[in-house]
Amino acid sequence: MQLLKELTKGLEIIEPFLKGYGFELDEYDIEKNQLGHSTLVVYRNESKKFIVDYRFSFGQALYQYHDSVVSHPFYLDNLGFADKKQKKDFLSEDSHKVFEYILHDFEYLVDDFFKGNCNQLKEISKLHDNTIQTLTENSGKKTMYELTQSELKKPDKNLGTNNLRRV
Repeated sequence: MQLLKELTKGLEIIEPFLKGYGFELDEYDIEKNQLGHSTLVVYRNESKKFIVDYRFSFGQALYQYHDSVVSHPFYLDNLGFADKKQKKDFLSEDSHKVFEYILHDFEYLVDDFFKGNCNQLKEISKLHDNTIQTLTENSGKKTMYELTQSELKKPDKNLGTNNLRRV
């Protein structure tokens, strides 16, 4: 139950920002399995969702607009903020710090996700899906975690301001 307390404290860090942009808590699902607790937290503002996947530590943050979904690091990397983002790793032991990092990184998503029409998110989501499909087909025995940690989150620096890597 300690992890759920940590999650609650972490959500208290980001919730004022989310509420400031009209996001409200939509789902809070806790599932207990052999490995412990798995929690999915969803904040929604109409067709936009901010999703936190919290397992034995902070798992991942996802951004969704209609059917387009993209992970926190992939979104920021492809917006050109790879060197500025604070939430860099996939899993983290220090959940308090992770939520502070996410809050910091929200700054880079205000124009597209929080205030905008998610135009970049939609394009990055297509790229994300295509990248996963291509890497999965060509990877042989690599797991999705290995793909996420290696090839998937590397943007192509030669593509200009939007920094999208074409696959």
